[in-house]
Amino acid sequence: MGLCCCKPVVDHDDHHDDKKSVLEPPEVDVSSSSIHPSILSSQSITNPCQLTWVTDVPVHNVDEDEMQRECRVSGLCCLDNGRTVVLDRNNQTIMVFDPEFEYAYRQKIRKQLISLTHFEFDDIAILESGAIGFFNISGKYVTRLPRRFPVRKSSKAITFNGTWFAVLYTIDNKNHIQIYSKTGSEYKDFSLNIQFTKRKYRSNVVVLDKTDDILYVSNMSEKCVSCVNFLGEVIWNSLAVDHITHPSCLVVEGGFIYCCDWMNKGVNLLSLDGKRSSSICVDGAKKARFIAYQRKKSQLIIFTDFKYKLRIFDVHLPPEEP
Repeated sequence: MGLCCCKPVVDHDDHHDDKKSVLEPPEVDVSSSSIHPSILSSQSITNPCQLTWVTDVPVHNVDEDEMQRECRVSGLCCLDNGRTVVLDRNNQTIMVFDPEFEYAYRQKIRKQLISLTHFEFDDIAILESGAIGFFNISGKYVTRLPRRFPVRKSSKAITFNGTWFAVLYTIDNKNHIQIYSKTGSEYKDFSLNIQFTKRKYRSNVVVLDKTDDILYVSNMSEKCVSCVNFLGEVIWNSLAVDHITHPSCLVVEGGFIYCCDWMNKGVNLLSLDGKRSSSICVDGAKKARFIAYQRKKSQLIIFTDFKYKLRIFDVHLPPEEP
């Protein structure tokens, strides 16, 4: 894999006005008829997508000369320009891969990095200790954007859906979610009555829906995927889905939830209402920590602890159901 040089990060620590503005919350139907804490049965998805393995990409040998400590991946996301970004928490760097995975390079961020998410266009948002930092990845360099949102220092994971940021944080060993607008205004803070094991605090553990004000959560404590509204109430969970027993990471794309299981090697597919599911048998998804969807090439990208690599799959979507 070839390497290329990259320009230094332009580091801006200037903050916007920290004054919080309260936004009007959306209307959320919390009547008993709309809340289904447990889906009792799950139908099979009759025509699931097909996954074809393309290649494996090791991440620990990207610019080895720049590594000071053992590589520790703690985030994965895909950009609109086709690039894939991996976060190495130990070395305070991001690894940027081109759409064909033919070259990669490391960029030092010089911050205490925790997690990351795709923001807009060629931008990413990185959850740092006490802040969300923004970076532009255009071509073979990374530039820090001149803005930074303060968040709690106990924040653990971040997700963005085009409208809202959701940040997972802990207080007194209890999990909470903060919702922020794109300008950094906080409008919602609620308790998330779901526990995670410490090693599962990662990106792709909580994912915002694309359109509705709900979260999909990789619920390791109850061994299921849970759907939670912005009041912290469980709408449904996947307890009835036998092939999801140790969900480790998930991503939402094309009206479905793609979910990897820590103990099983397949990729699970869930409908957004939790009522239909399917398991796609592929090798290499066992011990998956992160999953991302590359829209530009219709590829599913999975980072697995097995040989510490990215596994790339082409996604063959079925014809739309009538």
